[in-house]
Amino acid sequence: MAQAVPVRVRPSAPYLARKHAANSLEIRPVIGGHAVTEPSDGASPPLLSEGNSLVFSDGVWVDSNFGAGLDYSDGDAQERELGRILHEASDRRWDAASLARNHNDWALEYHLSPLRANILRGLTLKDRKTVLEVGAGCGAITRYLGDQGFRVDAVEGSAARAQLAALRCHGLEGVSLVQANINDLTLPAATYDLVLFVGVLEYAGRFLRDDCSAETAVKKMLSQAVASLTPDGVILVAIENRIGAKYLCGFSEDHLGRPWAGVAGYPTFLGGDAGIRTFDSAQWVNMLESMALKHRFFYPLPDYKLPQALISEGASRAPGALAVADRFGPVSRSGDINGAAPVRLQQAAFHDACLDEYFADSFGIVVGAASGVVEEVLAHQWIVFDRPWVGQPQGLCLRVDEQKPRMFAGQSRQEPLPSLPSGEPLLRFWLRHAAATPDREGLTQLIAAHYQQMRDQGLTNDAGSLLVDCDGRLLPECFPWPDDLSFSKLPDCASWLEDALDRFLVYAGADLSFFPALKDLDSPAALVKQVMEAVRDNDQLSREGGEEERSPYIGAESPAINLTHVAIYWAGIGEEFSEERCKSQSYQLEGRQRVKLALSHNGEQIGRLRFDPSNHSPRFLPNKLVLEALTIYTEGTEAEIDLLRAFSVSECKSNDLQITTENDQIQLQILGPDPWLAFDLSLLGGKLISHPARVEAVMFWIA
Repeated sequence: MAQAVPVRVRPSAPYLARKHAANSLEIRPVIGGHAVTEPSDGASPPLLSEGNSLVFSDGVWVDSNFGAGLDYSDGDAQERELGRILHEASDRRWDAASLARNHNDWALEYHLSPLRANILRGLTLKDRKTVLEVGAGCGAITRYLGDQGFRVDAVEGSAARAQLAALRCHGLEGVSLVQANINDLTLPAATYDLVLFVGVLEYAGRFLRDDCSAETAVKKMLSQAVASLTPDGVILVAIENRIGAKYLCGFSEDHLGRPWAGVAGYPTFLGGDAGIRTFDSAQWVNMLESMALKHRFFYPLPDYKLPQALISEGASRAPGALAVADRFGPVSRSGDINGAAPVRLQQAAFHDACLDEYFADSFGIVVGAASGVVEEVLAHQWIVFDRPWVGQPQGLCLRVDEQKPRMFAGQSRQEPLPSLPSGEPLLRFWLRHAAATPDREGLTQLIAAHYQQMRDQGLTNDAGSLLVDCDGRLLPECFPWPDDLSFSKLPDCASWLEDALDRFLVYAGADLSFFPALKDLDSPAALVKQVMEAVRDNDQLSREGGEEERSPYIGAESPAINLTHVAIYWAGIGEEFSEERCKSQSYQLEGRQRVKLALSHNGEQIGRLRFDPSNHSPRFLPNKLVLEALTIYTEGTEAEIDLLRAFSVSECKSNDLQITTENDQIQLQILGPDPWLAFDLSLLGGKLISHPARVEAVMFWIA
């Protein structure tokens, strides 16, 4: 007997109705009120076919006893538009660039965005292959699972959404769409390696149909899922935190569109809203421990709906975790962003007090029968995800028990990168001081001082990647954000300041309106003007008091600048050097320094190389160094090209340098503000320099 499932078309879905009417010219048999069609060759019966009465129609398997379907929707207009987009799309893969574009509509973005898959991409699933997805929606995560080769039973209660999910997953043999209420199905025992409840369990009390509490409804659904797990199987829950920081600051509850409802515990007098409920971390721990289940939390950022990063439980003090947590601020999914308190400042305070995990806006929870199984699924302390559909092919991650980050590109293992700098993000530092300043002048002077330090040290990196130490001094090393691994360079100091303040006002958002000294801030231009005036005043005072008396540091006692900017420029044969082909980094002007700079390139022939040992003029001491090594390491072969050979064959040109050799040492005396060495590489390796990987220099500064 052919198993089948119909398409149930709601009267409120005219696009889908027209589509199915066009494809339904023949007379079909009816089972349980559903028009039946034969499964196509690519339609796999779901693993839960046994024990359930399912019929097939137009790509969806339906519980023949289901009835009218579950009543929830993002709106008829949105579902019609989703149907049109998916029907016309030539590429429906999970990361299709055409579907990832900005749709200017939250429902469309949520159901189409590739970011949805990141809730799974951060997990280590190894040999797990069978998945039960409860609440498939319109198939964004379902499509990701199918593209990765998983065998998926995707259960969706809405007829219209089930149809849209089937359209999204058309052609994937391992994916079966099932229209049903999961509470009415009999799940096969010990069958699934992974069960997903992504944005589902907050509705458990509404759709269980039993007269029980929300907690009891959640535990019943989890018990049903646990019985269906294989011995190494796990459950993934993704859900909002009832007392997330944004809710404590008065953001509207994502489901109900009103502030404070979740914080108040969802009182029963809300009437028609009864049954929707989220939980805090203590409530989750109590529920899971009462079921003797092991679990680990992780925290999707900014939330589980469109995660761009995650931090695992207990990893908020790992190297780089502060920068990652601070990068992705809170978002409102209800359209109301007018909070009653400064949410970014409060999140910073929670982190500093080691309370951030309790007040994360979203939870991811990995649940299983054994601790070892749960632990192996979360193999990263944190991840910043890649976004190849917008030109960011790699992300960044820190694995468990490691201190050095790696590039993140799906599940492929990458080589470790240099250690992460340890400091507070500059914009976060500005925000904290903006909250405490008694007048706008305090913030103005702070930003002006950082601007002067940036200018004097040549730190042209954008403010979003800069860090400060505990005294507010800018660190020479930046955080290596994967959306710009070469670090964004700005053409001049004025551009840096304008960009930095623009970033700050976007970062701080509505927080500034809560600070008495800044609540009447009219525009970024007004703040830029005040900072520039403060910079000019400080420069005037410095000139009157002597150049050497001015310190670029916040709270610094020593006037000496002890950092310099080291740069490598490269060009083709006969080409001029330019800022577009330059890598630079700050290093100390003392002792022995090893400089490593990777060259970005597109496979072009590199004919000329320029080495700038310092951007400081002779008045900054020391101004003499011994150049102990200057080497290119080529890609793949790791072959070495010793550039210091150029001194012996007279192929080196220089500027603002006096070069001497003594006892086989090459000494450089800096004579002016623009010291550099330039090499003609065509005589030093031929084909070996077609694809240089990095340049390393070893310098010893002489006091």
